[in-house]
Amino acid sequence: MEGPVQLSRRGRLLVLRLHRPEAHNAIDSAMLLAIDAALDLAEADPAIRTVLLEGNAEVFCTGLDLKAALGGGDGPMDPAAAERGARQYLAVLRRFTRSPKIIACRVAGRCEAGGIGFVAAADFAVAEPGASFRLSEALIGLLPATLMPFLIRRVGFRTAYRLTLAAPLLGPAEALTAGLVDAAGPAAPEALRHLLLGSERVPERTVGAAKAYFDALAPITAEMEECAVGRISSMLADPEAAARIRGLMAQGVWQGGRAMTP
Repeated sequence: MEGPVQLSRRGRLLVLRLHRPEAHNAIDSAMLLAIDAALDLAEADPAIRTVLLEGNAEVFCTGLDLKAALGGGDGPMDPAAAERGARQYLAVLRRFTRSPKIIACRVAGRCEAGGIGFVAAADFAVAEPGASFRLSEALIGLLPATLMPFLIRRVGFRTAYRLTLAAPLLGPAEALTAGLVDAAGPAAPEALRHLLLGSERVPERTVGAAKAYFDALAPITAEMEECAVGRISSMLADPEAAARIRGLMAQGVWQGGRAMTP
């Protein structure tokens, strides 16, 4: 049986392909556990220098699997379950920023909501010609709370605020302008190759030291993390938000085949 993350080795590169096609690569606990296990594998192998996270040609990741999270009833998400999920997701993002391995994201399709958190926490990210990006949470009455400390650190406060409230759909060039990715368009694969070749010349201990130093300069504090977890947990447990999410899913515009529009 195929898992939610497929692994392949390419020399010094470990590729993690998100593989939940039936759920448009939405995030669930099993996916986060699989990413965490893959990082364990990479960090135990000195021959691996880089971990590359990717999706498929249509979808990179559409964020939290809200259909599974809300369950089959008509009420909101259980607050304790919401908190556990938020902490698990945050821990993976935090691990990206602390791993002595280079973490990169290659986005070829849709990247929405929590999928942007993976990009924001990565060391490098590229957007291929078919990529699109949207922080869509506000459109359903939520906020991208858990990923926000990482996004602010990547693109700055004002851009993160605009992407949250306006929820614009960004193409590759716009994502590059926003600072969300490091290269975009047809040149993205070659740009990623050069980024990774350059970083692989840096000793692993120096990579880890650089991450620790920059984290000290622009820290994501325990207080920030608790604020993020508390905010998204309370919102997911809100009946009004749950009703709106279910309505959008019934229309097929949330984690479905059609793009969300404001």
